Amino acid sequence: MNRNLTFEISSCKDYFEQIVLPSVEAYNTDPLSYRKALSVAIFCWQFSDWIFNSYKNKIKKQFQKDGIIIKDCKDYQSQLMKKQYFSFISQIAIGAKHLKCSDSRIQTISSTQKETGFFQGLLGLGTVTYLTIKVMSRRYYFQRELKRCIDYWNVVMIELDIYCSN
Repeated sequence: MNRNLTFEISSCKDYFEQIVLPSVEAYNTDPLSYRKALSVAIFCWQFSDWIFNSYKNKIKKQFQKDGIIIKDCKDYQSQLMKKQYFSFISQIAIGAKHLKCSDSRIQTISSTQKETGFFQGLLGLGTVTYLTIKVMSRRYYFQRELKRCIDYWNVVMIELDIYCSN
């Protein structure tokens, strides 16, 4: 039985254009919102399920060209997690859904938090606040890592010949 459990969202193109991109836009209008950051991380990471299950054979062939065997979505996600930005976004998405992330396939984030720092601008010294991801002693900006994920998805959508409005 093929049931529609997603309220008219029936393709990865629909999911990307109606769920992922609007959640990115909502987050970008309020980049210090924890709720919007967690929501967009979940939607961005879950897109890997949608695209893999929609284009399984094409994705398997693309990876096979590089000598990588993809058997299922878990294998595909493991390959994505090798990219630092997907490692971060997946950990945040899994942590948002389950409180913690115990997936051994991915790099461990030390913490996520809102941080305020100083910068020197044309008008003098000022402050700026970001949502940050800390891994050991390094700091990454959530907004920048999210953008890298979205840029990757846009490239994949083009490579798979999926029309994309972005």
